[in-house]
Amino acid sequence: MESEKGKRLRKRIALLVTAALILAAALFLVIRFVPFGSYDLQPQGGTTLTDDVFDYDLPLDPGSPWPKFRANTLQNGRTPVEPTADSGVEPWEVRTAKGIFSSPVIDGEGTAYVGSADRFFYAIALDGTVKWKVETGEIIDSSAVLDDRGRVYFGSGDAKVYCLDQETGTILWTQQAATTDEVNAEFGIKTYNVNWFEGNLGIMPDGTILAPNDNYLLYRLDRNTGDIVKRYLVNEMIWSLPSQNLKTGSLFFGTMYPLSNSLMSYEAESGKLRWRTGGIGGTAATTLLTSYSERGGIIAGSYDGTLRCLAQDTGKTLWKRTFRDHIYASPAQLSDGTIIQPCTDGTVYALDPENGDILWAFDTLEPIRSSPAVDANDQIYFGSGEGKLFCLNSDGSLRWYYQCILEGRNDLNASPALGFDGVYIAGESGEIFFVPYDYPLRPENAGNARCGDIAAYEAKMPGDGGHMIYTDPLGGLARTITEPLQANHSLAFTLIAREDGRTVAGQIGLKSLKVSIPGNDGYAVQVSADKRYMMVVPDGHWVPDTDGNLKVEITGEYKTGLRRIFLFFFGGKKGGDLKETYTFAVPEREASENPFVFPDGSNTLSSVIELRRQAAPNPSMLPSLAQIGFDSLHYLTGAVGQLDGKTLFWVIGGRKEADGSVVPDPASGDRFPLLLDYSDGLATFSNHEGLVANFVSSWDVPITSLRVGAAFDPETRLFDPVPTYNVTCSSKEIAFYGPGMRLLGLAEMNGGLVYAVGSLELAELEPAGPPEDAGTVQIRFEEASIAADISGSGLKAGGHVYGLLVTSPEEGRMVALPYAAAGTAVGADENGMVTSVTLNLGKKNTLEKGKAYDVYFIVDTYPVDVQTIVY
Repeated sequence: MESEKGKRLRKRIALLVTAALILAAALFLVIRFVPFGSYDLQPQGGTTLTDDVFDYDLPLDPGSPWPKFRANTLQNGRTPVEPTADSGVEPWEVRTAKGIFSSPVIDGEGTAYVGSADRFFYAIALDGTVKWKVETGEIIDSSAVLDDRGRVYFGSGDAKVYCLDQETGTILWTQQAATTDEVNAEFGIKTYNVNWFEGNLGIMPDGTILAPNDNYLLYRLDRNTGDIVKRYLVNEMIWSLPSQNLKTGSLFFGTMYPLSNSLMSYEAESGKLRWRTGGIGGTAATTLLTSYSERGGIIAGSYDGTLRCLAQDTGKTLWKRTFRDHIYASPAQLSDGTIIQPCTDGTVYALDPENGDILWAFDTLEPIRSSPAVDANDQIYFGSGEGKLFCLNSDGSLRWYYQCILEGRNDLNASPALGFDGVYIAGESGEIFFVPYDYPLRPENAGNARCGDIAAYEAKMPGDGGHMIYTDPLGGLARTITEPLQANHSLAFTLIAREDGRTVAGQIGLKSLKVSIPGNDGYAVQVSADKRYMMVVPDGHWVPDTDGNLKVEITGEYKTGLRRIFLFFFGGKKGGDLKETYTFAVPEREASENPFVFPDGSNTLSSVIELRRQAAPNPSMLPSLAQIGFDSLHYLTGAVGQLDGKTLFWVIGGRKEADGSVVPDPASGDRFPLLLDYSDGLATFSNHEGLVANFVSSWDVPITSLRVGAAFDPETRLFDPVPTYNVTCSSKEIAFYGPGMRLLGLAEMNGGLVYAVGSLELAELEPAGPPEDAGTVQIRFEEASIAADISGSGLKAGGHVYGLLVTSPEEGRMVALPYAAAGTAVGADENGMVTSVTLNLGKKNTLEKGKAYDVYFIVDTYPVDVQTIVY
């Protein structure tokens, strides 16, 4: 039996071992996370300008004031160009066919080089004329780089890097990225996206081109041939342009990894990973280096709303600062070291480089994704979600602004580039703008409505308190309603909380919120997961009062003083009361019959409508994730039948051809149904049964509800230009990215739902007739699938989009099934002709045994056959 002395000795040993383990763990954490010694966070080095020649320490165009994204090697967004007060040049704008997220670069002659979602890469001279343009196979999201040999390099969504002659636009070479399947096979990993070149391009000291890709690889390419010199395998898509410490030979960049470790450093030559760190949410921003010192800092913001200053040598956090929303824009650094960081919370912050303390802040009304550019006088230029190009003085005071975009699609999400004569920037409207330095301050522009001043902008900002501001379908905020409201449009409102003349974090109080619309009781009120915006969706149509107006009254409370975990805000206290009243004019509609046709006994034609240019400004993170991707999508929807008094439509993915037409895209994974409720010029498309959208044929988005409210003029055959678009999706069913969406404020913490609101364009196309040689079809149910056996068909299996659609006429509903490509299999004979189409019923099969269903066999958007089958 153990003695008392032995017991005490054993306890002491156990305590000593426990203490040693705790001490070792604490020591490990200190060594792992705590930086030791001082770091060089003041700016060191930089570009100088002598006789119009820049002394870049990379092989960049020596005559260019802005040859690459973020201007220089340190990527601090600063140029030594002195702004010319009055150069005598005038503003101009050039429109492309789609939106632009890509940031321009500028050569020494003032020519801008920029890509668009219309798939063209443009060279635009200083006078605003297009010198040349080159078409690629997909959208262009990448900012280019100009080298010292007269070449321009850029990446495209067609998975190619292009090298062009700067003067003529002649393609010198292209290099194709590996497909995601090839990456998965070679490296034994699972990727979740595409192989687009979306990241901005850079150049190494040896002239190799740095090209980040969405396939988890960072490429180095020989600039003379395009041959692959080296590849760096990372953990997610790369949108962040790597910065380079030329003395230590290190690369620093971010990835879109959603859970952690989205900031990293590699040895440039060996390809060895040096360190990796970061919080929840990816990093799209390009990294800024304070200097080439081994003890220098690296600064970048991430989607968790945190700006981090890290030690270049270890990746340890030197300081961090959190903001009210996620960070998309890259930081800049003034000559005195001040860090300039815009945020999607609508504010530009100035921070002390030594500790991250906020020195000043400039508030705007809408998200800022544009990275700031800084001139030789430390004047700061950036674009905003309001379509304005702002210029701030180094103390944060507003110097001037210029209203670039005059339409609803007005986000200036691209970053400005500074030339010798002015500022270049591009935006969601698809336009590239040139604004001469201080143009709004010229005396002759005193009455120019596009040229704003301090008083005009400050008067637009709300006073202290809580404000529910009307938010139009394209994300614009307005206190005064000037446009009519169609009776089937939804409504949206954004909370802006202000204290002491500053915007602060706030949330709508759910328990106290009340929306009253006299004369209407059929509507749903939805509050976003982050409780910063609210949607009001009519069940059918709004009923105006006798004066033709719709009055909306909003009351309740809002909270401030919130606590947070990443971007999940909670707690807080009452900040004040909400009390808003808006009045919308609702136009009268003339009686009209449903103008859309589907094949029946007396008609063989099917109405076809194109859906394009989706925009989802709320939640604010959606444009940062996929604005240009949404803008690039085309859908075709055709009328296939009737259900419960509504017209049944079938939606597939479309592809834009060189002539501008849109045709069915067999490579697209999208297939889903919609119901059209048409009433006197009001067209409401909806699916409340559930569907799966296959985004860019890459990953599935489970949508629980979709609604589009639009007006349609049966005489002109035109839809209204800005319909409303409401989507609810479930983050719980989104692979890989779903879990982090709650901590980023995108999805509800409990239910996991994401409420998105926005707009899209609708355009009626020529009606479709039946395809030739479709053959005969026999449809049958199997235990876990539906099969269509096709005989005598002359249609190529890979030449069309085939689908099976199931409805329940008895219940008057569409049946939610996995219609997307992953659930639909197409069989072919030895000649490639289609012989069968099989639809997997999926795990959530709701079909009932013994019940009759209508099953449509659809080629592209045309219903070749419909058969009533008993399950």
